[in-house]
Amino acid sequence: MEVLLTGFEPFLEHRENPSQILVEKMDHQHRLSPIRESLKLTTRVLPVDYEESWQQVLGLLEERESQGRGFQWVLCTGLAADRHCLSLEAGARNWMKWPDPAVVEGALGGKEILPGERGFLPSALPWTEALGRLQASGISAEISQDAGSYVCNFLTYRLLHHLDSSSAQAGFIHIPPFAALAPELSLKALEILLQLACEP
Repeated sequence: MEVLLTGFEPFLEHRENPSQILVEKMDHQHRLSPIRESLKLTTRVLPVDYEESWQQVLGLLEERESQGRGFQWVLCTGLAADRHCLSLEAGARNWMKWPDPAVVEGALGGKEILPGERGFLPSALPWTEALGRLQASGISAEISQDAGSYVCNFLTYRLLHHLDSSSAQAGFIHIPPFAALAPELSLKALEILLQLACEP
């Protein structure tokens, strides 16, 4: 099983990003994991930038696709500072806007990510099964219908659109601050999801 796992760098007033910490720990921990033989894990920490984050992910996808061994799962993660549990995003909306309206001239109210494309793209990851396993392990989690309108949603929409005719599955997980979900539980959540990815 080939899996791409991504997180984001710190941004704005957030001096640390739990997704970066977790992805880096998972990269190290996976080398010692009993599932390392069945799971080929690639990790990447992305900049919190619309186009740059997507271009980095696209580059990884195209590199693997050109080798005839594309990723089977793409699991992206990012911080949701105002949430109190793990959010498995049901999909992404074709909409983007900026926390600071001055960032992009002429887009103060936001705009479509890909003009004329579908308004919502669903994730095909087995979120219902994942949710049950997370909750059974004592991890507070939900399936969310709103990935926001910032870089997390943008990246997810571009990713799902790119993989629309592919057999690969992709999705996004919003991670709350460690004060809401302890680091060891957040890491355990990723372990559960990666174990799920390895199942037939």
